[in-house]
Amino acid sequence: MSDKDLVIINNKVMCYRGNDENIVVPQGVTCIREDAFYNCVSIESVTLPETVTEIGVLAFCNCTNLKEINLPNKVKTINYSCFNGCFSLEKVVLPYDLRLICLNAFTDCKRLKHIILPENITSFKFSSLKVIWDYFTGTEHAVAIKCSFLKQYFHFVKEETELKRKIKVSKKNIVKFAIELDDAEIVKNLFSLYKKIQLDELDAFINDADKSVSVLSFLLEYKNSKYSVADQEYFWATETEKMLGIKERNISDWKKIFGFYTKNSTAVITKYKSLESVVEVPEKIGKYVVTGISEKAFSAYAQRLTDKEKISRKKLEHITLPVTINKIAEDAFLGCTLLTFHSEGNGYIEQYAKKHNIPIEK
Repeated sequence: MSDKDLVIINNKVMCYRGNDENIVVPQGVTCIREDAFYNCVSIESVTLPETVTEIGVLAFCNCTNLKEINLPNKVKTINYSCFNGCFSLEKVVLPYDLRLICLNAFTDCKRLKHIILPENITSFKFSSLKVIWDYFTGTEHAVAIKCSFLKQYFHFVKEETELKRKIKVSKKNIVKFAIELDDAEIVKNLFSLYKKIQLDELDAFINDADKSVSVLSFLLEYKNSKYSVADQEYFWATETEKMLGIKERNISDWKKIFGFYTKNSTAVITKYKSLESVVEVPEKIGKYVVTGISEKAFSAYAQRLTDKEKISRKKLEHITLPVTINKIAEDAFLGCTLLTFHSEGNGYIEQYAKKHNIPIEK
């Protein structure tokens, strides 16, 4: 290669004018400028020095015979259309400091099958490998690239909890890919990185894998090996309680939602503390039966309310009252203009609602 063929100004390769097959960029060069090797169809290999930190837009675009290039460790961005149209490129080794792969960086790299992670993974600072995963979805060799990628991913993060958190690709994406291939081995390797997959997440995977024989079989086997029938029933019963808001609370729990006082075996609500627009007044607080709601307990005009509390009370939409209620103060819901009552078979509550023009559902 003639020195005149490679134009270098201020340690930047500006362009290449020759027809060589193998290019060696000299030490000290820090930048490959945009379009520097654009449409250089003769080039088959490029060797870049470790001093290179920047490779510009379209730098190697349409180098149709380029088969091999090293990306120096300090390169942080694989720029827009950098290798667009490099039909012969089969493998790319990612730099340690890589942060971003830009749009169309590898478009029409028809033979590209392998994306290789750095050998020394502890030096790899790439914030999320999900970018790589997403980028190659739908490309011609997406399956080969992802399989190669996953093999490395599982190997590198197996014993490294800290790394697993930093370079994590979502379980959902990997399981989805495994389902598409009907490859249970991928899921098996993924699950081996975790002590136990949460049951709700596991059931979601099982639901998605209904047409994938091997993956579904593995998921069901995994579920039954990790969770007994009793465990599964208890988990979903608890989840249902949470969803419906019927999980049993103790007195300390209720004090976070209501102010109240107790007398003998009864309780009277004195203040609503939450900001939720849908409220359920319990029949009992601990051993005390809730029988009353005192002055301005839910009112938007009660004293010492914050601005946020005043707004939330004006937006109260729905309150469920227990049949044990037999006394509600006249101004208990003053200012709650959007409110609807819900109560089952309590004549007193029905009369109160009618008197104060509050809609009631049964």
